[in-house]
Amino acid sequence: MEEIKRRIDKIIIYGLVITSNDKGKNINQIYSEARLQKIVGDSLEQFVFEGFGLDIMEWFNSDEGNVERCTNVNLEGDPFYLCEDMDSQEELFICYDCFLHSGNLNHQYIPCESTNIEMSCGCGSLNTSECHATCSKHFKTYGSEVLPETFLNKFSYIIQYCCELLAELCTNDHSVLDNHMEAMLEAYVGLVGLNATSNIFNNRKITSLNHAIDFNARKSCLIVLNDDIHDLGEFIECFSETLNICRQSAQAAERDMYEHGYACIRYLFDAAGCQRAKESIEQLPVTSQKFIDSILCGSRRF
Repeated sequence: MEEIKRRIDKIIIYGLVITSNDKGKNINQIYSEARLQKIVGDSLEQFVFEGFGLDIMEWFNSDEGNVERCTNVNLEGDPFYLCEDMDSQEELFICYDCFLHSGNLNHQYIPCESTNIEMSCGCGSLNTSECHATCSKHFKTYGSEVLPETFLNKFSYIIQYCCELLAELCTNDHSVLDNHMEAMLEAYVGLVGLNATSNIFNNRKITSLNHAIDFNARKSCLIVLNDDIHDLGEFIECFSETLNICRQSAQAAERDMYEHGYACIRYLFDAAGCQRAKESIEQLPVTSQKFIDSILCGSRRF
């Protein structure tokens, strides 16, 4: 288990060092889901199957491990379909994607929209007795192959540690994850050295490194979250006047709040600078006080 933790820590810190030294100006591109998948996700997947044959990976990518139902959470306004011919104990609404991959296309159905804030898809529901209750995307064929116990143990340890990291991320005490990241960074630097640029940054766009590889990784950021209640336009005046941010940058922050649910208004700053910015916002008039609870001050929260 400890070796698995060390390997996962190394993968995470490698991604942190790469992204914190990226010369790109758009933070959302630096920390995009696709890029993090390439830097961290692919390495983690490679580690999962390390030491096992291709047959294990092929089995893992087959439908053997599928859950025989849709697990997507659909939001208010998303399209749903109600099949009138399905033999069910209750009305089952199927999401658009599952509907296109099911036999319900040939049935009598009613198109509709979700009226709930969150709504689950009925694809694969146990309350449905018809064989077409599960769409082709979630249908599962059964085989007799048994996975090696060593692989199952390794995979379970990886999932367990990832859940532990997720728990640290979700706690209200932001220092828990930050302190853990500091320890991970210390261990990584001790392993590769402070000047291991030739191996780490090969063929990557980074800033001109005249400092140690962990210099930017130890800096902080200040993030404001969208509470989905207040007018985002008020952030423009708030950031422009209080934090001395130009109107163009404030408008960009507003767009980020709308599109991504958060905006990073201090990036690669020292912790003291983030704290001063936080305190400045806390001293705003009552009209702006409503945003204070949405502020996080800490490092590497992306």
